[in-house]
Amino acid sequence: MFMVFRGRENKSGKNGWMILCAGLVLALVLLPWAASAQTVKIGAVYPLSGGVAEASSWVVEGVKMAVDEINNKGGIPIQGKNQKIELVLYDSKCDPTTGVSAVEKMVNRDKVIAITGDYCSSAVLAEREVSGRAKVVQVTPIAVHPNITSPDYPYMFRIVNTINMYAKPFVEYVSAKLSIKNIALMAITDDYGRSAVNIYSDLYPKNNIKITATEWFKHGDKDFYTQLTKLVSTKPDAIYIVTDEDSQNIGILKQLKELGFKGKILGCSTYATDNMIKLGGKELLEGMYLEGVPFELNKEKPEVQEWLKGYARKFGRNGNGFSLWGYQSIQVLSDAIQRANSLTDKEKIREAMKSTQLTKVLLGYNGEPKFDAVGQVHPYLGALQYKNGKRVAVYVSTKAD
Repeated sequence: MFMVFRGRENKSGKNGWMILCAGLVLALVLLPWAASAQTVKIGAVYPLSGGVAEASSWVVEGVKMAVDEINNKGGIPIQGKNQKIELVLYDSKCDPTTGVSAVEKMVNRDKVIAITGDYCSSAVLAEREVSGRAKVVQVTPIAVHPNITSPDYPYMFRIVNTINMYAKPFVEYVSAKLSIKNIALMAITDDYGRSAVNIYSDLYPKNNIKITATEWFKHGDKDFYTQLTKLVSTKPDAIYIVTDEDSQNIGILKQLKELGFKGKILGCSTYATDNMIKLGGKELLEGMYLEGVPFELNKEKPEVQEWLKGYARKFGRNGNGFSLWGYQSIQVLSDAIQRANSLTDKEKIREAMKSTQLTKVLLGYNGEPKFDAVGQVHPYLGALQYKNGKRVAVYVSTKAD
């Protein structure tokens, strides 16, 4: 970028030429700096406030860890130059309207070339309208609503399984091993919770398990006694709980215990973190069955163990599946941008995403090696159980759904 400065000239014009020359020299000095200052702007939209912020913080930390590692190695090689990642982070509050506003800003004002996020399915379903129109690749590492990826949204990708992928092997295990004849459902009233209820309401009866009742609660609720009393009154052999908020996960378990429920308790994937033990204690969680988070099924791999050590050094707490998903989202985006070898060709970046070799790019990934036709991964899944304060894999599917 050249800058020309104009000033008053004396009769000989010397002052003007001196200023012009000085401007040219300054421009030449600044030119290399301006070129090296170019960055790869990647947007990140997650709940940083509100009830889901605590759970979302694990994902955000994983995102930041991956960005720092790539930048510490020089950045992403693009057209012969290493370009560092500039993370543009916005708070969606797990709210579709807020999330849409955030994505509009990062696309139109900040000019990001790719996006990681969001955490909540309802937010992603709204945000993809904006990123799709702008032809900006968006990858969610955490939202599991089945309809997030589809042929109508070719710029939307997901590196986590859908809720129905969780549900199929989980129900296989529950129906075969737990001797459950009936079950009640307790769910959050958002897109995630409703989709989970719809899927399980179909799968359980097909596996000869009757659903006795379904109750709902909202984000931020703390009192669940009314709903749980109704569920317990139907005398189910088990209750399945699906929610987004850590505090609600623990609150429901405590109130179930106070009501004297003696049946089995089944939980969604958000129960599969060490934070549950920290908040509720191992006795509260003991014996609980969970959907099989891929991380929990693969965490003993040497490369994952090494990553966990680095995570603990960086953040002072143990990482989990949500942390790794956030980390993987930056892995897959940076890899695609590097292979596209462009900061401006949006279609090249999308094509590069489609051809990603997942088992080679994503740390700890175990499943089908490529995105499917709609940008969805297919990992191997199963079921977990809390035993002596630890999550133990009790079933691992031998194939991806």
